Amino acid sequence: MTRFVLVLGLGSVLACATPFQNGSFEDPTITGFGFTTVPTGWIKFDTSCGTDNCSGSGLFIQTYAAFILPALPGGGNQAFGFGGNGNFGSSLRQTFDTVAGHNYEVSFDYLTQQGGGHEDWQVDALDGSNVLATHSQRFNDRNWVPFTFQFTAGSMSSTLRFTDTSGQEIFAEHGSTNWGLDLVTVTDLGGPVGSVPEPASILLASAGLAAVGLMRRHA
Repeated sequence: MTRFVLVLGLGSVLACATPFQNGSFEDPTITGFGFTTVPTGWIKFDTSCGTDNCSGSGLFIQTYAAFILPALPGGGNQAFGFGGNGNFGSSLRQTFDTVAGHNYEVSFDYLTQQGGGHEDWQVDALDGSNVLATHSQRFNDRNWVPFTFQFTAGSMSSTLRFTDTSGQEIFAEHGSTNWGLDLVTVTDLGGPVGSVPEPASILLASAGLAAVGLMRRHA
């Protein structure tokens, strides 16, 4: 029995410790909106102050009520905003555990929430500095718009980064509006059909079989 418990402990060590989190920006809970609050699990880089998680004027966590956002099923009561006070070029990112060779699906919703100009965003899936997938969009939508893409992980961790690229096509429009992001999800679709098991999985399976053999031998 003791050996079986030890095998379970090995499994917990090998399991992912930092899954993707807080994709609906519900943590921490806020009132109105704020430029200083950083959503749990995320890192923001605001070009107005130039360092990670600084108190700039371009990125902000917000309640739906603060900007009278339309309802988004599953989106909760909070979202993340880009482009405050005419800012552009700022980004929001999160690094999370992945399995090398596995395919992942990313989905999120976005909308224009203030002003009349067009907005632009870019989203990147990264393995360190290596770009695994990148997509961009120019938009002017007052209702939530869903977007989905896939990437293949290259290592034990990947980074998802959203960048406010507003003004890249019509520079004058970057200061006339801002936009919101919500309901970001990352789903592990698994590896290719017939793929070879990960070494860690083989080790865990072997340890489990050995434990069963020891238990039977002492029965």
